[in-house]
Amino acid sequence: MDVLEAPKPYISPLVIDGMHGRMLDLPAKAGNGRPILALYGHHASIERIFGLSQALNDYGRVIMPDLPGFGGMDSLYSIGRQGTLDEYADYLAIFVREKMPDGRFAISAMSFGFLVAARMLQRHPELVERIDMFISMVGFSKADDFKFSPRRLGFYRRLMRIASRRTPAWVIKHTVLAPAALRFWYPRLNRRSAKLHDATGAEFARRLEFELLLWRINDVRTHLGTYAIMFSVDLTHEKLPLPLIHIETPDDQYFKVETVRRHLRLIFTEVLVAASDMKNHAPSILGDKAEAYAMIPRSIHELLAERAKEIRL
Repeated sequence: MDVLEAPKPYISPLVIDGMHGRMLDLPAKAGNGRPILALYGHHASIERIFGLSQALNDYGRVIMPDLPGFGGMDSLYSIGRQGTLDEYADYLAIFVREKMPDGRFAISAMSFGFLVAARMLQRHPELVERIDMFISMVGFSKADDFKFSPRRLGFYRRLMRIASRRTPAWVIKHTVLAPAALRFWYPRLNRRSAKLHDATGAEFARRLEFELLLWRINDVRTHLGTYAIMFSVDLTHEKLPLPLIHIETPDDQYFKVETVRRHLRLIFTEVLVAASDMKNHAPSILGDKAEAYAMIPRSIHELLAERAKEIRL
């Protein structure tokens, strides 16, 4: 089934604080009832990460909300907010209280989504006791985790803060990110794109069309503003009384894996690290369940299976 069609039976409307979006709800299989709150990363959607949701669904009910400004959801800017990480964290806390079933649940959060989930728990510590497993999928906690030099990181941070203002973001959306411009540049830059470099012919065209869709449904100002968040974030000053399972990829093109680990250990009581076989920071833009399943190391599959078994008992 087409990647845009497969999730549809499990998607329902979502309204929080006047922002309209969607949520995915994959029912539990074979009595694995305790839910998993799944969060996608930057420049994503429910459809992009549906394969990972299916892989997690083997171990429990999977619930995934859109994030403001992503997946077609209204942005925080649209309701007069500034789109800060704290506002994302508060949004997610409202979602947990209103939409997650009562009781304990696991979190599986990818990249930017991990920042949102971790910050939610820092700002809303009463929710910590409800978490029975927290999985970071190539997550990070501090801007210094990026492979950029301090000078380049500072430049990118200032650039994104300017670009994410209302007028510059509008200009960027209608010029360099206009559909015609994207169709011109993407084929010429595909060798440098982790999403497209290994695709040719029909597969390249398929991925390109989905990438263009993401640029249509994801708010450009939010895209730029969340880059500014990532290039300035530091969550290491507030501890969380939780262990963390951290899935990393040794070939991550964005992050220094040892630095990421060191900073995560400043926040969590314990960090269990497992290496994925992925060759990039994230699976391909249209990865299916099999690819997503392989992204999760065997040791983590075993932990998830044990958790599901305990719940059945």
